[in-house]
Amino acid sequence: MSKETLSIKDNPISTEDVTEVNELFENLSKNANVLYNFVLAYTDYINTKRDYGTNEELSMMEAHVLTDIADNPGITVTELSRTWDRTTSAISQTVRKLIKKDLVYRVNSKEDAKIFLLYPSEKAKAFSIAHKKYDNINIVKTNKHLLKKFTVQDLCIFHDIMNEYTKLLKENKHK
Repeated sequence: MSKETLSIKDNPISTEDVTEVNELFENLSKNANVLYNFVLAYTDYINTKRDYGTNEELSMMEAHVLTDIADNPGITVTELSRTWDRTTSAISQTVRKLIKKDLVYRVNSKEDAKIFLLYPSEKAKAFSIAHKKYDNINIVKTNKHLLKKFTVQDLCIFHDIMNEYTKLLKENKHK
């Protein structure tokens, strides 16, 4: 009598192993699901448009890109895409939204007409300061809340782990 097999990239698993695989998956996925749930919740958080104190509602990505433009007048979409590890197309889309809101304007580079230099409007400069204040308060509140349950060392370790995990993800992205 032959064994039934499941094939995963030329690595056959016999039906006798299915129970073991399922048990291992159940145990491993408990911790992995904590990460998945965090990623989903944080994705919702960063995509939510909010008022940072200027009556202008922007997503976190839009707010941070705008702040980078305010802090670095003349920055290009390419430079922003490197900073944020996003495609130039994705950053261009964000910049177009900011231009429509009269927060950013672009000027052709004198060296290369294909390159646009990005500049903040006065409204954007005010937004950038309000955004930084908002983030400062939010970061302090979050840390105070976390410190009720964790030590400073725990939070430092958490950040170290997130940095390493990010490196792993970026390495795998480029493979």
